[in-house]
Amino acid sequence: MTVPQMAAPSTHGTDANAAYHHAALAAGTQIDDGLELPQHLPEQDSAEISGAQTVDIELDDGEIRDRVTSDLASLGPMSVGRTSRGALVNGVRMPKGTRWEVVDAGHSWGTQETIDFLIRAIDKVHAQFPDTDKMRIGHISARDGGPLKPHKSHQSGRDVDISYYYKQDRPFHWYQRANADNLDVPRTWALVRALLTDTDAEFIFINTSIQRLLKQHAVSIGEDGEWLDDVFQYRRSRTAPRGLGPIIRHAHGHDTHIHVRFYNPRAQELGRRAFSALVDAGRIKPHVYYTRYTARKGDILGRLAKRFGTTVKAIQKANGLRSTRILKGRTYLIPRRGQVEAPGRMVIPPRRLPPGVSGKDGVATAN
Repeated sequence: MTVPQMAAPSTHGTDANAAYHHAALAAGTQIDDGLELPQHLPEQDSAEISGAQTVDIELDDGEIRDRVTSDLASLGPMSVGRTSRGALVNGVRMPKGTRWEVVDAGHSWGTQETIDFLIRAIDKVHAQFPDTDKMRIGHISARDGGPLKPHKSHQSGRDVDISYYYKQDRPFHWYQRANADNLDVPRTWALVRALLTDTDAEFIFINTSIQRLLKQHAVSIGEDGEWLDDVFQYRRSRTAPRGLGPIIRHAHGHDTHIHVRFYNPRAQELGRRAFSALVDAGRIKPHVYYTRYTARKGDILGRLAKRFGTTVKAIQKANGLRSTRILKGRTYLIPRRGQVEAPGRMVIPPRRLPPGVSGKDGVATAN
C-alpha cells in the first residue's frame, strides 16, 4: 500500500513561532507550560523514596571552578536553575535526523541528556512501527537558555515540545490539534511509554482528552492497570501512590503538542556545583545580585532605584539605611533582579516502570 505524502513543515522557525504566538494569545500572555514543582527532592526526604538516587560528579569543586574560567566547554552541558528561572550552558543543538523534523532550529538547544532521551524514545517508536512518519520537534531552549517567548519554562534545556503522531492516511502539520479522528493512538502511546520507561521524564503534559484516548488504548493492549493509574492523571485511582503524583498531567492547550520535561541527572548536578563559579565569571546572572555604586552629588534613592530597576526599600534594606539620605562619595550596594535561581541539591526519583520491566533502559525481564 502506498502511504500518502505528508505535508512538509517549515524548518525556518517562522511557522513554528507563529503557532506558539497564536497559542499564547488564546491563553492570555504565555503558553501553559504546566506546573513546576521544586526541581529537586530535599536531601532529608530522599531516604523515604525507595530507589532514589543522588548524582556524583567526578570533579571536585576546585576543578570545576578552574574549568569554568579556563576551559568551560570541557565541562559539557549544564542545566542551571529552574526551568522557569534558569540558563543553559554549553548547550547542544538537536541534530538533523531521518526520524524527526526540527521546526525551529534556532530554539532547539538542550543538554546532551535531553537530546539523547528524546532520540531514544523516537527510536523506540520506529523499532515497533518501522514505517512511522517523522516526529515534529518544536522549542527546546535558546542557545544560552533563559526566557523564550511565549513560554514560561523552556529556560534550562530540559523542556521539549513535540508533535503527536497522526494517522498516516491524511496530511498533518506542526501544532495541529489532535483528536480521536486524526490521532495515531498506537504510535503515540508507544512514544509516551518509551518516555516513561526509557528516559528520566519528570512530567509529560498532555490534554485530558488525549490522555483518555491513550489510557483506554493502553488498557486494551494489556498494560498493567495499577501502573497506568500511577503515571496518568486521567481517572487516577484513589488507591494510586500519592507520593510524587502522576507523570502524565493535564495542561491547557496540550492537544496540539506534547510537552516533556526531563530530569537531567548530570547536567543539573553539574549546574548546581558550578553555579557560584558561573556567577563569578559573569556567565550567568543570579536571581538577585548586587552592583556597587558610588554616590555622586545630587543622587537620590528614587532616581537610583529607577535607573537600576529596583526599589527604594530594596536599596535601604541592602545597605541598612533608615532614611532615604545618601552621601556623596560613599559606595552602596544596589540589589538587581537577574534570571537564574540558585539550584538546590538534587535527588532523582527512580523511574516508575510497569511490571516485567526493569533497569535504566526499560528492559523487559523474563516472567
